[in-house]
Amino acid sequence: MSTWLLSVAGVITLSVLVDILLPEGQTNKYIKGIFSVITLYVIISPLPDALSNKFDISKSLNFEAIEIQVDESYLQGLSDNPNLLKEKALCDYLVEQGYPVRIVKIVEKTGISGEIDYINVILASSELGADAQHNIISKDVKSLAADFSGVDGDKVRVLYE
Repeated sequence: MSTWLLSVAGVITLSVLVDILLPEGQTNKYIKGIFSVITLYVIISPLPDALSNKFDISKSLNFEAIEIQVDESYLQGLSDNPNLLKEKALCDYLVEQGYPVRIVKIVEKTGISGEIDYINVILASSELGADAQHNIISKDVKSLAADFSGVDGDKVRVLYE
């Protein structure tokens, strides 16, 4: 496939170069016609192989066999913690909002799969300002996390490291 593309590019480049160098007149017309036929031939030359019964697209495109493997450790991690993607999404959302979030942990009710007991949001206190702002930031983070995850604001705990 790559040799075919190089052939097409080469013939087109050569025809443009000849077109620039040749003077106007009858000879120019005939040479342009010859290069048009050559270009057409180079472009359609792979078609007989493509129309034959033996055609294999992977051979024509020079693909090598690629084995696809499943990342078992990733799948195991997802099955161990089904809320992993939700935690990551909430963490990214809060960081986008400008809060120095370190960790988000969603805890499900014991024995009830899928029902959230509470959400812990851990902020980096070293990146926050004075202590007076901690309460305001805590309320803002609680509100944003509750709205994003669809739980009651009382189920969101904001902690500082």
